[in-house]
Amino acid sequence: MRHGPGGACGVLSLSAVLVGLSACGGGGGTPADGGLVLPDGGADPTFPAPPEAPRIPWLEAGVPPIAAPDIPWLEAGVPPIAPVAWDCPEGWREASEDDLTTCEPYPEDGPEACPPGQAHFPGEPGCTWVGRACADGRFADARDLGAAPLVHVDAAATAPGDGSADAPFTTLVDAFDAAVRGTTLLLAAGDYTVDRPWPSGVSVRGRCARDTRLMTTTEAAIVSAVDLAAPVTLEDLTLGPADVPALVARGSETAVSVRGLLLPGTRATDAAGGALTVQDEATVTGEAVVVRDTRARPSDGSFGVGLRVHRGGRLTLDRVLVTANRNLGVFVGRSGTEPPEEPGTPAAEVVLRDVAVRDTLARESDGAGGRGVSVQLGARLTLARGFVEGNRSVGVFAGGARAEVQLNDVVVRDTKAQESDGAGGWGLGVVAGARLALARGLLEGNRDVGVFALDATTEVQLDDVVVRNTLPQESDGAGGRGLNVQTGARLTLVRGLVVGNQEVGVSAGGAEAEVRLEDVVVRDTLPRESDGTLGRGLNVEFGASLTFARGLVVGNRELGVSALGAGTEVQLDDVAVRDTRPRESDGTLGRGLNVEFGVSLTLARGLVEGNREFGVFAAGAETDVQLDDVVVRDTQAQESDGARGLGLTAVAGARLTLARGLVTGNREAGVFATGAETEVQLDDVVVRNTLPVESDGTDGRGLHVQLGASLKLVRGIVEGNRSGGVLAGGAGAEAQLDDVVVRDTLPRESDGTDGHGLTAVAGARLTLERGLVEGSREYGVFALDATTEVQLDDVVVRDTRARESDGTGGRGLSVQTGARLTLARGFVEGNRELGVFAASAETEVQLVDVVVRDTLPRESDGARGRGLNVQTGARLSLLRGVVAESHEAGIFAMGAAELVLADVRVTDSRSPSCEPDCPEGVLPGTSLMVSAASATLDRFALERSDVCGVQLIGDSDLTLRNGLVEDHPIAVCLQSPGYPLQRLTENVVYRDNDTRVEATTFEEPALADVVGPVDP
Repeated sequence: MRHGPGGACGVLSLSAVLVGLSACGGGGGTPADGGLVLPDGGADPTFPAPPEAPRIPWLEAGVPPIAAPDIPWLEAGVPPIAPVAWDCPEGWREASEDDLTTCEPYPEDGPEACPPGQAHFPGEPGCTWVGRACADGRFADARDLGAAPLVHVDAAATAPGDGSADAPFTTLVDAFDAAVRGTTLLLAAGDYTVDRPWPSGVSVRGRCARDTRLMTTTEAAIVSAVDLAAPVTLEDLTLGPADVPALVARGSETAVSVRGLLLPGTRATDAAGGALTVQDEATVTGEAVVVRDTRARPSDGSFGVGLRVHRGGRLTLDRVLVTANRNLGVFVGRSGTEPPEEPGTPAAEVVLRDVAVRDTLARESDGAGGRGVSVQLGARLTLARGFVEGNRSVGVFAGGARAEVQLNDVVVRDTKAQESDGAGGWGLGVVAGARLALARGLLEGNRDVGVFALDATTEVQLDDVVVRNTLPQESDGAGGRGLNVQTGARLTLVRGLVVGNQEVGVSAGGAEAEVRLEDVVVRDTLPRESDGTLGRGLNVEFGASLTFARGLVVGNRELGVSALGAGTEVQLDDVAVRDTRPRESDGTLGRGLNVEFGVSLTLARGLVEGNREFGVFAAGAETDVQLDDVVVRDTQAQESDGARGLGLTAVAGARLTLARGLVTGNREAGVFATGAETEVQLDDVVVRNTLPVESDGTDGRGLHVQLGASLKLVRGIVEGNRSGGVLAGGAGAEAQLDDVVVRDTLPRESDGTDGHGLTAVAGARLTLERGLVEGSREYGVFALDATTEVQLDDVVVRDTRARESDGTGGRGLSVQTGARLTLARGFVEGNRELGVFAASAETEVQLVDVVVRDTLPRESDGARGRGLNVQTGARLSLLRGVVAESHEAGIFAMGAAELVLADVRVTDSRSPSCEPDCPEGVLPGTSLMVSAASATLDRFALERSDVCGVQLIGDSDLTLRNGLVEDHPIAVCLQSPGYPLQRLTENVVYRDNDTRVEATTFEEPALADVVGPVDP
């Protein structure tokens, strides 16, 4: 047996394949331009047009130019909240926890328990006197009062007195009678009874707050400053305990200055009252005020407010403690049950600095209430350097149109549930059109919700804020959310950490609810305490919207980002979603992005990494997910059963688009689409190294589209996946690939089978335009079942390897059981067993401008290695083709198969490598073999085989026209008795063959009848 020098085409490199096939030279009368010159001037087969290379500018780099998330602080894990953005106020300490520095107003052990007359104000190292220290001397120092009239009062003095320092009055009644406007009363230590209204323009200074106490026996307030035309100062006094409010300022002409006041144990007497009340446009200013233990109204057990400002009142205080009052610690504005204010009434305004509002108790009457700070219905409050701790129901509440709250450097901590029903315990609550802003804050250990915003026109602005460790409702174990925004409210968080909350880190729900996050981490959300479900990072639903710029969502449970419901919109820019953990109750879920039921979600410059079950999941009609510059990697199996772990998934009519992406290291499938009207669009995407299902070692596919879904990949690499590179299955499923490389698909881990490059089955349609399918296992391209269609244009399929399990297979194209495949401008090289295989009735393969070369024998036994193999009723046509360097047979047809070939060259068909120990039925090295099949060749050349140019077996139908049979040991191996050999001679030249015809089963016909004229 022999071979001629060289084949129809020389060895082609990868670059030659990708750039375009060069013209072929060689022996057999083949000129450099690839045309065939026949000795008798017959028709010349045209060399195939070369395939166009995939247009992938980034092919050599291996990944598209994906823009990384622009999150400067991503490596650190937290945004620059503190101490850079949150520069701790003077006297506050830096506290570090979870790699985060926040600011605390008290030492590590908390506020000190102080002796009488002293208090531990926020930002101070320990206890200090409330007002002036209780020093030696009968009266406080009055030198700073200058020439102001002074009246001295000493309850321990001997009456009568004249108000001088040496002969003080003994009662306030005498002092009031003697005082004129502008007078200051100087009180020695002792208890003093106030039993009539405070005189206009008269101030009072006690020896010190601990030792000087004002009492009352009337129903009026201890101090009621009414329409004072001149400023009044109240200093260094204790007002109470008493069964009335301590201080009430009324009237637009009233201006009260306070310093060093203790207001313990007074009572509210009506709905408008508090221990310190400012109303009717009066003004109170001052510092060092302690309001504590305000008691409920005795008639019905209601009220017990600490500070109350309404009806245009204005209060400004520095260094304030409001503690253990009832119902409301600080109340600004009017309640919903009060009558509206008169038109033109100014807004009530409060400014508090260095303030602690602590341990507000529930209403005595019904166990409801207990809010720390409440601002309502058009009122305004500014609180700077504040500590709001241990209150009930709500730490800071803003409600009603035009209510405004500004918080700067504030800690809201450990708000308790409402005593009556165990509900609530919010850190901040903003509803009904109010506005609240918090700059530099810590919300920690509250219940149900850290920040709650509700209703249209409600606005919350948070800057440099930490919301952590929110606890569930005491009543049912539900809740514990970090931020919760509902039904039309708007919340913005800039530079924030939402960590260790329960149920949901950030939640937005209801039409027109809006959340905006910038430089935010949502981390380690815990499941619901009551049933072990939830634990989501972000949850947006039912028409709400969320925008998120520069964010990290990490270590949450169940769902990292969840968006549900028609009209819901989510926009994520420069966001990483990592390490979502499964549901605690049953080990299911753990998804990175979950988008369902009509949501629109965009993610630009994103990382979705280390989540479970699905990296990105989109479901439902009208759902639209747009990903740009996104990496989805290392999705893990579901913990409960070891199933899933898919990168991108779209189902039930959803639409998912990824532009410039990397999908790598996921499980079961890199990209999966299923269901009618489901659409996936991928542009400049790599799908790489998909792993098998953890539970059973199956699958690991790169792209999988099925059951009516459609998937389009433009400029892509699909490599190193398992079981299948691209699979389309089921009626209506469609995969369209343009400029795509599918390479190095690995076998199924469980049993070593599969590893197909492209697969279309069960009525699916798959198209590939300008592609390379390389290094697959078992099949490069596999099409199966009736109505299945595969269209390949400008495609190279090469180096398909054997099945790992048994060493069989390695076919380039395999088309079976009624499928249809078309390849235009293709190169099928270096595959195993069969270059192109078609089998079964109604199966159809159409090849135009195709080269099939270097088909290798089967790895398991050294048999086969055929170029084209058509059998059992299949039909194959080849127009303009080369079949070179095959084994057993260049072209093989059997079993009612039909071949139609035109402008085809078949060269260098070799005997299998198993000789001389080949299995039974192995062919000896034939250019064309037809067994009980039909074949027509027009404009062809059969050159250089090890044995036969043409082998004809059984009841076959072969027609040769306009061709050349050259350089074979046997030109025609005839095993079809009675076959009209003239059908092999129509303008066919037989040249340089050792034997013209060899008939192995019957008498050889006359030479002249076989080949016509002798060789020249």
